[in-house]
Amino acid sequence: MDINWGEAFKVGITALTTIVGWWAVHQFTKRREDRAQRRAAELARVNQQIAELYAPLLGFVEMITTAHSNRQKLLSQLTGGGDRDKAAADQAEAKRHYFDKSFRPLHIQITSLLQTKRHLLLGGRMPASFEQYLKHAEQDLSLFELWKEKGITGPFPEGRVRWPHDFKSDIDAGLAELRKELARLEQQPSR
Repeated sequence: MDINWGEAFKVGITALTTIVGWWAVHQFTKRREDRAQRRAAELARVNQQIAELYAPLLGFVEMITTAHSNRQKLLSQLTGGGDRDKAAADQAEAKRHYFDKSFRPLHIQITSLLQTKRHLLLGGRMPASFEQYLKHAEQDLSLFELWKEKGITGPFPEGRVRWPHDFKSDIDAGLAELRKELARLEQQPSR
């Protein structure tokens, strides 16, 4: 039997071309699918950070800010009709009410959110203002319980941890960064 080497060579080249072509298409498809999966995972992560941490956190902080503003307005109007003792008692009751009905539940929600969703923080690190807020909330909650249970109203302890003034701006900055990242990811082609 004679082997037609010219024909065999053509068949070999055709087979090799087919194999190389299949391998190249497979590699290209696999890379495209990997990129699409990474993009989908990044989109899911950013959406989760926004929906489960930064947006609710901002909402809670805005509620606390509004409650604080409303409380301050009310306190300035409680004059006791000129009776200083009555004014002081009314103001103490108003403070107790606002803390019990507004600040306390919001502190608990924010603290819980920061503890349970810590893994969603940008860069995996808690900003200093968030740490300060947690200290502030713990102190406020403890002081309120002392006030509620023992009637001790003050003076506030030295070294009292105040509301961090950059807390809201850090949340806003994180949310803005995440929205920018979300827009960048959404503009990338999905293939």
